[in-house]
Amino acid sequence: ADLKIGSERLAWGVSDGFSLADRINPWDLSDPSRFDQRLSVPMGAISVSHGSLQMEWVIAPFFQPALLPTQHIDLTTSAEDLFDAQATGAGPTEVGTLETRLTLPDGGTMSSTLGSRLRWTGSWADIALSWTHGPDSLPQVDGDISLVGLQTNQDRVDVAIPMRFPLVHVGALELRTELPADINAWAEVTLTLPERTVAKTNEWQLQALLDLGTISEIPDPLPSTVTQDGE
Repeated sequence: ADLKIGSERLAWGVSDGFSLADRINPWDLSDPSRFDQRLSVPMGAISVSHGSLQMEWVIAPFFQPALLPTQHIDLTTSAEDLFDAQATGAGPTEVGTLETRLTLPDGGTMSSTLGSRLRWTGSWADIALSWTHGPDSLPQVDGDISLVGLQTNQDRVDVAIPMRFPLVHVGALELRTELPADINAWAEVTLTLPERTVAKTNEWQLQALLDLGTISEIPDPLPSTVTQDGE
């Protein structure tokens, strides 16, 4: 049995480079051309081995978001897409400022990443089953879109977009073996179950647009956009 406590980089998966099963450590996208880079984070890991079998349990109790490129890239939906005629029932609307409001996960299980992995190492193959649960290190738009600093001009509004780090479950099956002629072959299959996220408006905010004359009526049902379908 082995116990590790500290800032660790735990690489699960059998593929070369990017691995679908590698979900414990958050993304390091400082170089956006390297999708195999991850950040070391504080964690505790226990592994128990017996013969060719190994069982491993991991907890990373502190949330760490992904490290993004220093060069600016736009990760959010454009203002024109959020407030078009189809969404609001209005004509062209100028969005003055687009502000993102990021919410970090609460403490406890909502901010912890948990994982377990069963691995069998034989003479002809290396097979593993794993399951991870925790907040995604990249945020998603989710919650009520807010109108801030309403202008006196009826064709201009300012918008605040809520973003948070949704939970995601990932189950993985890993296989690595050696074929004739010293050829290594590997395969990974994963089942990813992300949390559903929806960007939506609320009635009192639309009432403010109605009073301002930006829209002619409050849509029924209220406009919403699914940003992650949870499937």
